[in-house]
Amino acid sequence: EAPIINKVGWYGNIYSPAKDVIESQTRPLLKKIGDENKDIFDIIHVDGNKISSKNTNYLSIPDLTKYSVLIDIGGNGYSGRLKYLLFSGRPLIIVERNYIEYFHDDLIPYVHFIPVKMDLSDLLEKTEWVTYSWPSANITSFADTVKQTIEKSKEAPIINKVGWYGNIYSPAKDVIESQTRPLLKKIGDENKDIFD
Repeated sequence: EAPIINKVGWYGNIYSPAKDVIESQTRPLLKKIGDENKDIFDIIHVDGNKISSKNTNYLSIPDLTKYSVLIDIGGNGYSGRLKYLLFSGRPLIIVERNYIEYFHDDLIPYVHFIPVKMDLSDLLEKTEWVTYSWPSANITSFADTVKQTIEKSKEAPIINKVGWYGNIYSPAKDVIESQTRPLLKKIGDENKDIFD
């Protein structure tokens, strides 16, 4: 579905991070930058004690897709919403962070997201870039990349054999696998055209 608002959107609590994490400074700074540049940002503070669908400052993650670009910034730990925003189908600005999830190293800058320095010093520059370059650049969203990977996995396998890798001598002598694993290896060696 096409975005309704041609801005960078973020809803969250700017005061939630503990004082000893950098986001205790950068979340309020994000709000300040947004307030000073209302033509390109909607940075909305949501009081963490008042999160509900009745709160006019609250917006669910699916409803955030009304914005043409989304941003994610860390909090006290990793960002719980990042995995959902990656599937939003929107360009995603990710602020550098200390706490990352297991999949973070698989994300490719300028393919799956637009990186922004932790201190937000390049936020305006990157926002301009994504606003003007993303539509014409040959960039896919993370969701599109996942779809392409799934489609490719449906293609014929590269090696058309049954494969197993493991230690044939690892089971204790009193378990059945101490006999079946060496037997599996023997059968595989005798039938290399179908076993690897």
